[in-house]
Amino acid sequence: MVQTGRVAFGRMESVTFGKPMAEAIASEVANTGAERVFLMVSGTLNRETDEIAQLRRALGNKVVGEFDKMAPHTPRGDVIAATAAAREANADLIVTFGGGSITDGAKAVALCLANDIREPGQMDMLRAVVGLDGVSRPPPCNPPTVPQITVPTTLSGGEFSAIAGVTDERTHIKELFRHPGIMPKAVILDPAPTVHTPEWLFLSTGIRAVDHCVEGICSGGASLWRCSGAAGSVAVDQRSDPGKRRPNRYPGPPGLPNGYMDVDGASGQRRADGGQPRDRLCPGGGVRYSTWPHVLHHASLCDALEQTGE
Repeated sequence: MVQTGRVAFGRMESVTFGKPMAEAIASEVANTGAERVFLMVSGTLNRETDEIAQLRRALGNKVVGEFDKMAPHTPRGDVIAATAAAREANADLIVTFGGGSITDGAKAVALCLANDIREPGQMDMLRAVVGLDGVSRPPPCNPPTVPQITVPTTLSGGEFSAIAGVTDERTHIKELFRHPGIMPKAVILDPAPTVHTPEWLFLSTGIRAVDHCVEGICSGGASLWRCSGAAGSVAVDQRSDPGKRRPNRYPGPPGLPNGYMDVDGASGQRRADGGQPRDRLCPGGGVRYSTWPHVLHHASLCDALEQTGE
């Protein structure tokens, strides 16, 4: 039986690599025409390195505000605090520099700004809704109007999706917020700033990226398009081994400049941990180590690994 389907591409306009972050960010911001840039950045990078100072210098007087207090797994309270700061600054663009929690936080901030969300509990109305067909979709809401440019410093690959994971502190459950308009407008891949990322965190998020590929292969809704991209990416990830590239960390095969690949599996290996947050237990990559043995028998995944002799 011939499988049918339709692939809908996201709203991301560009992925820049091979240029220093400061040079690339100035060009991308100019392309948007933005004049009031709000920064959401890693607190550690802000306090302990000059990376954020370089970012400010590159953008000059266009920077109108900054938030560097996003906790791991993107708590609602931090999202609301960042939203309030961006609203007060009258931001017309959000630039993120840091890990996945900051990237997801900015996506959620864009939704909250568009829908005048001012309290953590009000975010309930923005949560993804599962229809009768079992498909998760965004609820009726105003589309985001403040775009995002992302400079990631980890390997989770969340910058390539239109999904934000945000933790509800009341239940300690990480919930999904979906909208096609929250996908970053542009992504800048510069491995140089990742030398500041702790090795354990960098490699953990690398497992997270491979997990997305595993999801795509094992998903009940898997397609030829998803599986071919995911299997190929698993094989590439096996060859890349970013841990061997410190301090430069310029990953291997041309065409995948930072080893980032995100396959949006509708279900699969991620569901093995019940979709619960890892914030109080261990990083996402740690959970993957414990659940992978139960999915490694999958034929397509094994074929991908065998391509590299693993």
